[in-house]
Amino acid sequence: MFTLGKKLLNRLPFSKKFMLLAIIFMFTLFMISVLYIRLLTQKATVIERESEGIAYIAPMIDAMYSLQKHREYTTTVLLGHGKEDKVAEAQAMLKKSMETLQSVHKAQKADFIEEEKWKQLLQQMKDVQDNWKMYTASEAVKRHNALIYDIHQLLLSVASRSHVSLDNDMN
Repeated sequence: MFTLGKKLLNRLPFSKKFMLLAIIFMFTLFMISVLYIRLLTQKATVIERESEGIAYIAPMIDAMYSLQKHREYTTTVLLGHGKEDKVAEAQAMLKKSMETLQSVHKAQKADFIEEEKWKQLLQQMKDVQDNWKMYTASEAVKRHNALIYDIHQLLLSVASRSHVSLDNDMN
């Protein structure tokens, strides 16, 4: 197998042998460099996608917390045991969370979230925030729970689509 190469090298003068080996070495080094640059580019793309996903996840967690507080305070007020100033505090938290989510969504414009689902989620949050006095206590809890579940599912979807989590079954 190496006899052809051996015969070729034996026929060449020393300077040309050196030049041939240098060319082979440079070609190998060039190919390794190209593959390494390609690998780094792929990693940079993955990291960029992950950072877009993380930008969504933190405000979603805040929104879920705000909704849980809102659920707690509205339920106690609707049952006649709480004060509306706590609800107003939760309303402010929820409003801030919604504004943060909207600003992140406008800034990112990633394809993690379908626009229809996004608009529906924001409308549900606004409805719960504006109309909580019209609900019974059990209805308020059901609506809040459904909304928290929807945000949680959206959070899992964003995490999955942005490759933030490597777990395929995140239940």
